[in-house]
Amino acid sequence: MFRCDRCSGKGKIVKSTCPFCKGSKTSVEEDTFTVDVERGMPNGHNIVFDQEADENPDVIPGDVIFKIKTIPHKRFTREGDHLHLKMNITLLEALVGFTKNIKHLDGHEVKVSRDVVTQHAEVMVIKGEGMPKFNYASEKGDLYVQLSIRMPKEITSEQKEAFKKLLS
Repeated sequence: MFRCDRCSGKGKIVKSTCPFCKGSKTSVEEDTFTVDVERGMPNGHNIVFDQEADENPDVIPGDVIFKIKTIPHKRFTREGDHLHLKMNITLLEALVGFTKNIKHLDGHEVKVSRDVVTQHAEVMVIKGEGMPKFNYASEKGDLYVQLSIRMPKEITSEQKEAFKKLLS
C-alpha cells in the first residue's frame, strides 16, 4: 500500500488554496508574553504558559516555559532563602569588636556589630535579612556573614614588644 501523492491519503483535494497560508493551514504570528517574576523566586523555577506554543491543525499546542536564572552577585551568594556574605575585619576589630553597615540587595543598610573577640572564619547569623520566601514574601531567610581577619603585613619591633607585653 502507498499513500496518494495528491491528497496525502485524506481523500480530499483542495481546488483553491488560501492566499495567506498557501494551503498549509497555519500562519506565522508573533505573540508577546508578560512574565511576572515574584519576590523570592528560586533559581531554576519555571513559569509555564499552558498550551501557548506553536499551533498546528489536529495537534494540541505545547507549553511555553520560562526558567528563572539567578545572576551571580559580586558580594552576596544565595542558598535557598538564605544569603551569604564574606566580610573582612582588621586584627584590632577582631580583638575589640566593631560596628559596620552593609548595603543590602534592595539598598537598605544592615548593621553588623560584635563586642567580643572574633575568631577567623567565624560566621554571624542575622535573622530575617535573607531573601524573601517564595509565596510568603513577608517572611525572609537569614543572612550569614563569614568574618575574615586581615592581618597586618608587618609590624615594628616596638609593636612586637607591646604585643608580647599585652598578651602575656
